[in-house]
Amino acid sequence: MDFNELSLSKININGAELYYVEKGSGEPLIFVHGAISDLRTWENQIETLSRHFKVISYSRRFARPNKDIGPGAGDPWETHVEDLAALIEETDSAPANLIGNSQGGYICLLTALKYPQLVKSLTIEEAPVVPLFTGSPPSFAELLKNFFGHPFDTFHVMKFGLWTVPKVKKAFRDDETERALEIFGRAVLGDRWYESLSNQRYEQIVANHSSLKAFWFHNEFPAITTNELKTLQIQVLLLTGTNSPEFLLALSRKLAAVLPNVTTKVIENASHLIHENNAPGVNDTVHAFLSG
Repeated sequence: MDFNELSLSKININGAELYYVEKGSGEPLIFVHGAISDLRTWENQIETLSRHFKVISYSRRFARPNKDIGPGAGDPWETHVEDLAALIEETDSAPANLIGNSQGGYICLLTALKYPQLVKSLTIEEAPVVPLFTGSPPSFAELLKNFFGHPFDTFHVMKFGLWTVPKVKKAFRDDETERALEIFGRAVLGDRWYESLSNQRYEQIVANHSSLKAFWFHNEFPAITTNELKTLQIQVLLLTGTNSPEFLLALSRKLAAVLPNVTTKVIENASHLIHENNAPGVNDTVHAFLSG
C-alpha cells in the first residue's frame, strides 16, 4: 500500500511530526510497529478491526513518511515510550488497547509499566525482551543462571547475540546495507519468509533501515526485570508464529512465565511478522481477546 492511498493525519509530539491513520469508533486500539516497518505494516488490521474499535496506526519517530534519523544520531527506546504516551493522550485514547510487533511490542510493554493509567490491555507479538536473559547491562551471572535453568532457550538467544548481531553490525559498518538487512531479515523471519517478501514489503524495509542501524551502534536494549513485570495487572495477549525463529519463541516463553495475567496464542502459518503472514488469524484472535 502506498501512502497516497491512505487518509493520513499528522500530529506534533515531543518536537517531532508523526503521521498516523485513524479509523472507526469505540474503544481505542493503537498499533505500534517494529523495526524496518512503518504504519503500513498494519494495513490488513486497520480495515477489519476498525469495524469494532477506534484504530490508530502511526509511524514511530524516524519511520516513513516521517523525517529520517540524522547520520550518527541515536534512537533511544525511551523516546518512543514518551511518544506513544503522548499520542495516547493527544488523540484522547486513554486508556488504550495497545498491540505491538517486535520492538513495538517492547515499547508497548515499557509504556504500560511507566504509564499504567494510559493502557487498558496489551497484545504483543514476539517482543525482544533480551534483558530477561542477560540483564541490562549484560551480566555473566544472569546468563549462567538462565543457561542452567533453560539451556535450550538461552543457547538460541546467545546465538543471535553472539553470531547474528556482529555480522549485521559489520555489514552496516562496511556500508553494505542490503547485506546487513538480509542477515537481519533471515535471522528474525527465517529463510522461507524472508525470501517470500514482496517487492513492496522489501522496499518498506529498505526505507526504514536507518533507525535499525542507529540502534546497533548507539543504543542498548532497555532494562526490564521480572519483578517489574509481575506488577503489571492488565490483561496481556502474547502472540507467536508457528514458524518464528527459536530465539524469538524463547523470549516469548520467558515473558509469558513472569506476567501475572497472560494469555498465549500460537498463530498458524506465520513467522515474526505475524499480523502480515496470517492477518485473519491475528484479527480474529485480537478481536476475541478484546471482546472478552
